[in-house]
Amino acid sequence: MGARILLLAAGLLVAFVAFRQLRSCGRTPEDRIRETIRAIAEAAEEKDAGAIVERIAPDYHDAEGLTRAQLHIVLLARFREHRGVSVGFEGPIEVRLQPGGTAVAVLYARLAESALEGFARRGELVRFEVELRKADNDEWRVVSHRRERADSR
Repeated sequence: MGARILLLAAGLLVAFVAFRQLRSCGRTPEDRIRETIRAIAEAAEEKDAGAIVERIAPDYHDAEGLTRAQLHIVLLARFREHRGVSVGFEGPIEVRLQPGGTAVAVLYARLAESALEGFARRGELVRFEVELRKADNDEWRVVSHRRERADSR
């Protein structure tokens, strides 16, 4: 009986590894980067600071001088202040691969927050420039980002 369970567990593990390999075969690095950015946006809408920070490189720094740990604190405080967060992409996420396993993604997103008092802030259009680096596990991590208000596109 124990040998059958062990054999079944080994079979499931092999199937899982094969599934992950097949699933990743057709995805380009650009696709994976876009998936990372979309996952960050989804985590923001779910107000899940931990899920965002998982996709941030340990040596992260941004234009405002925030480190990964400081960004986590800012996100927690921001999510506590607002009932809802909305991220709406406008246009494609443009990705430029660079030497050394790095990339830059440029995107436009409309961001809106609902205050705890029930008043919704109008969504403003923001241009993001996100620098990413490929990690050892083939996942892409954000190493820095810049953002600025964008005029109508």
